Parts: sequence; structure tokens; C-alpha cells
Amino acid sequence: MRVLVILFSFLITINSYAQVDTDRMKFKHKPYVQAVTNHSASILFATTQQAVASVFISEQGADGQTITNSTHGLVNAGDKLHTLDLKNLKEGTTYTYRAIARQLMQLTPYYTYYGDTIYSDTYRFTTRSSISDTTRFIVMADIHGDTKKLQAHINTSFQPDFYLFNGDVINDFHREEDFTECILKPSIELFAAEKPFYYCRGNHETRGFFARRLFDYIDTPSGKPYYTISQGPLLIIVMDVGEDKPDDNRYYYGLANFDAYRQEQSEWLKDVVKSDAFKKAKYKIVCSHIPFLGLETAYPVDKKVYAMWGPILEKAKIDLMISGHTHEYFWYTKEKSPAKYPVLITDNKQRAEVLVNENGISIKVVDTEQNVIEVISLD
Repeated sequence: MRVLVILFSFLITINSYAQVDTDRMKFKHKPYVQAVTNHSASILFATTQQAVASVFISEQGADGQTITNSTHGLVNAGDKLHTLDLKNLKEGTTYTYRAIARQLMQLTPYYTYYGDTIYSDTYRFTTRSSISDTTRFIVMADIHGDTKKLQAHINTSFQPDFYLFNGDVINDFHREEDFTECILKPSIELFAAEKPFYYCRGNHETRGFFARRLFDYIDTPSGKPYYTISQGPLLIIVMDVGEDKPDDNRYYYGLANFDAYRQEQSEWLKDVVKSDAFKKAKYKIVCSHIPFLGLETAYPVDKKVYAMWGPILEKAKIDLMISGHTHEYFWYTKEKSPAKYPVLITDNKQRAEVLVNENGISIKVVDTEQNVIEVISLD
């Protein structure tokens, strides 16, 4: 009887440490590549059960290695959303990779039980290159969760190195599915397993219960919503305006603190324009979902943001800003721009196909019906 009591107590103790997970594990979707730089990248994926995640990566024609991330000495374990950081990569190099997940059925202080190990198919990606002659990318904004718009923008003969989602790609973030089903999974099926998308947050991505978890599904080169992308003659600066109304607007119910957040970016931006990467880049493009031109507009933050960031960018002589938000198309040349730099604002049915090389910046603005709206050349 005493043995049974001890055994029963032991089982209760074991179950109190970790939940036994007996369902067979699967990938929720293909893995996808994020935050690609000259020497690093991230691979993200999700599993139906808790797991220990890793990635097998190899340079083409070379032996590979399995990467498993750890935090403060502990191997990352027990999550269903997985981010694997790949470091010390060679620039301008193509790598193949395969996601691996080992089901974690139970984790206790002295016993760990594993289930199945599953493997994805093999995919490839290429790191950014400082010596590349050309950079090609597509910018789209204000899709608002419309998968058909996304597909129309991707199904083009223009073959980019990467995509840049320039905000309001989802229409508020109430549930996980608002992002994963409408945008993430279609992107993975179309391109994102092998070509990255970079994300510039819009005001609609700041709204809803899941808004604070957006960057569980996205990684950036800086680990923050504002960052730079560098390839060949181009440097892109991604800025995050946040919401389009003042922090004390009644609809935010005291949960907005974007003024301080924008000031944080101001200090960062001052460092960016002094950096070697900025000085070496022949062309500099800023991407911001909300355009800031110092005008009296329907979104009150315009003048405030312009006062903070506009003079820095004007002094640094950026070549172009690409925005969305207005759902109206505008092209301001440098001579006609309220700011001292050209500004392109795409509407909610347009994309910008951007080609940058030593000769300049070429942009084709195309709508979802594949009509060419305008062709722009900057040198």
C-alpha cells in the first residue's frame, strides 16, 4: 500500500511539472525566411505541438550543420512558434535549409520525454551582398487582409530579391488567423520559404488583441520594428510611425505611447545617417507606412513626425520615401514635394516594382489588374 501511495504521489508530481502531450505533431505550414542580411538570417515556423526546433543548413556543395538556438544557457524548448537565428553566414551566398522539430511530450527536472521528430522539405535562400550591382524589390501596402490582392501583386514577371510589406497588410489583429491565414500562409506558398518579406508596421497592425504579438511571427535585422536593409548600392531605412492619431485619442484608452517610441527612433535615425553603411550607399530610400510631409492632413501625426524626422532625412539627402496609408496615389517629385525629397505614395491597389543599380532608381507603379500607372526614374 505504501508503495502505491509513493507511486501515485510521484505521478502527480511529474504531471505538475509538465503537461503530457500525446497528439502527433505536424508543421502548421512551411518554414519561411526572415531578417536576411549580408551575414545572418532567421528561419521561422510553427508546429501543432510543443517542440525543440532546429534547422539543418548547408552552403551549396558543402557539408551542413544543425543549428539549435539557446537562451541564457538553456536550449529553446517547449514552444509552438519557433525562430532560429542563423549567424556567421557568407554574404551573397545561397544556402539550403530544412526545418526540424522534435516533439517535447514532457519536461520535468529529471525526466524528459520526446515524441516524433519531423522534417520539412528542403528550401533555399540567398544572403544580401554589398557588391551586388543590382537590387530588385516590390513594395506593397494597404492590402488589409485581402489575399487576392496579395496574389495579384506577387504574380508578376518582375522577379524581386525580396518583398517589403509597407503597412496595413492586415486589417487589425484581433486573432492569430488575421495574420496567419490571410497573409502569412499565402506568402509562404507563393515565395516566403525562399525569398524574405520585410515588414514595415502600419497603424492597423497596432490595433487588436494580437497586435502586441505581431513580431512573434516576423523577425527583422535589428530585432525591432525599425531597421535598415542593405544590398549593393542601396540602403533602405524602415521607419515605424505607429498610430495615426495622438496618444491621448479616446479610442486608445490610455494604451498608446507612440510619442516616446518615435523619439527613440529619432535617436536611432541620427546614428543611421552617420553610419558607414549610409555613407557608402549610393542611394537611400526610406519606407514608412504613414507619409510625413509636414502638412495639415486627416491624420494629425503628420506634422509632429515630420518635425522629428524630416530635418534629419533632408539634411542626409535621402533619394526617396515610399509610403501608403492614404489609399490615394501621389507622386511628389523633389521640386514639388512638401518635404525636400521625392515621395511616392501607393494606393490600396498598387505595388511599386523597384530596380536600383549604379545608374539610378527605376520604379514601375502597377495595380492589381496589372495596369502600369506610372514609370519613374531617379538618377
